[in-house]
Amino acid sequence: MPLSTRAQSTFTLFAVTLSIGTSLLAGEWFLRSFYHFPDSLAPFTPFRNNLPGSHFQLVQKEFDITLEYNRQGFRDSDFEKKLDAPKKLIFLGDSFIQGFGVEEENRASNLVETELNKNSTGRTVSVFNAGQIMSGPFHYFLNLIRFGIALKPDVVVVGLFMGNDFIEAHHRLIPNGYRVREQYPIYSRELDDKPFWRISYLLTLVQSFLDKKNLIQRRINSNQYWKFFYGKEINRDFFFEMSGMDHKEFENHISTIPESTLDDFFSGRINPSYLTSSFLSTKEAAGPSYTGDDIRNVFNAIYEMYFICSQRKIPFLLVIFPSPYQVFPQEYSTHLKQNFGYKKVPESLKELDNIHQALIEWLRIEAIDSIDLKQILNIEDYYLFDGHLNSKGQFKVADQILNRIRPWVEVN
Repeated sequence: MPLSTRAQSTFTLFAVTLSIGTSLLAGEWFLRSFYHFPDSLAPFTPFRNNLPGSHFQLVQKEFDITLEYNRQGFRDSDFEKKLDAPKKLIFLGDSFIQGFGVEEENRASNLVETELNKNSTGRTVSVFNAGQIMSGPFHYFLNLIRFGIALKPDVVVVGLFMGNDFIEAHHRLIPNGYRVREQYPIYSRELDDKPFWRISYLLTLVQSFLDKKNLIQRRINSNQYWKFFYGKEINRDFFFEMSGMDHKEFENHISTIPESTLDDFFSGRINPSYLTSSFLSTKEAAGPSYTGDDIRNVFNAIYEMYFICSQRKIPFLLVIFPSPYQVFPQEYSTHLKQNFGYKKVPESLKELDNIHQALIEWLRIEAIDSIDLKQILNIEDYYLFDGHLNSKGQFKVADQILNRIRPWVEVN
């Protein structure tokens, strides 16, 4: 073969190889930039499992925060990166534990972690925040048995929000014969840590295609948090549809709400649930909001979590977050009526104090460690329009937790 022909063939082969390699790397870059393979740990996944790996910029009437979620779907760094810490704590709960309304560094779990590591060389204590919006005690229990115990925690902290953790709890019965997972499931899809030339995203995509599984999801990077929450645009039409009223009834109802507040609702700057809930306040309550089964199931979930921890000699702490109505009832009632259009205070709020007292007495009888934040918090610790704790409130929670758990996590 003439030299020129051989050189041309070599050049052609090189060009084809370079073209294929460049295309593969470009495809890998595209997939890494806009897609991901979530490794959701929790059996309950809010947002239709869209949270793992997502990024939101949430601008509300009272705060502007960043919400970053790890591969497991929690507002935390990836859990696998913290498994080797000498001491580990896990926080279970809903949006109050997740720290909705404040940046990560200003929520109770992070404040606790920072304080416990203050006098240490390097990180000696890692805190895993497994708070999930929309969840309740049954989900906290599932998270504890599915992966919480497997993290080998030295302390388990569970947050209970009186405002809605008892709602519909009669549907959430702890199953008989449940099993506790003792080993943390280390996933093989730590794809972001692998170099580009390994084309790990492309290979995983091909493998999932061959396995006939849809594992890949679009990465969320958005400032439309409530749109993703409800799956719809948040505007006047959304609230009209949610109201179940005719047009005249709807307009009469929202006419009692200040125009500036309506603008915030229609632009997604206030949690839409406050306005949608106010529509229900026009109807007479048929009876008590909570049944005996609601209360019993929540108590059972707490006890099972406590029992699982006590079997393994893991200290267990229940932190009780009161509803704003329990902390400042007069001011909150006026706020609901003047700003959200409530015709009357919901019975579900009026019943909370009796349930709260029953819970405190039951915890005392069962000798379960708890912190009752109703005695600690005041109106200045809450966002009035959002209902969650502000940075000042989160600091108070962290201080209370630290005072209780320091003897349990002393590091030599």
